[in-house]
Amino acid sequence: MVEFVFDKLIRDKVLEDIFEDNFSADWEVLKRTDDKYNYLMKKFQEEVKEFEHALFNPKDGGYNILEEAVDIIEVLVSFMKIYSITPSKLQLMSKFEEKRRLKGRFDKWIVLKKVYKSEN
Repeated sequence: MVEFVFDKLIRDKVLEDIFEDNFSADWEVLKRTDDKYNYLMKKFQEEVKEFEHALFNPKDGGYNILEEAVDIIEVLVSFMKIYSITPSKLQLMSKFEEKRRLKGRFDKWIVLKKVYKSEN
């Protein structure tokens, strides 16, 4: 018997794919908020690592970078759902643009080293 051990959060349709490929699986549905948070945090860390890997190994004109960015966004939206925040795509884009307008982007690559105030 071939066995793969994961213990990680998966997208909703992945289990269907496993069964369609004639595999069996042990799985559970998370109910407790702290379990959801913990598994999402592990998933977030996994996706950030995959994103970083894609940045240094771009494929298909950078398409893999976009794929990994989308995975990170999906995890962030799932975090919001834990706290009953369910923004629409329009709300997300609106907030995205608002933040850019108020705080700017990262286009100038500014690194803040220190802030101080002279005593008068």
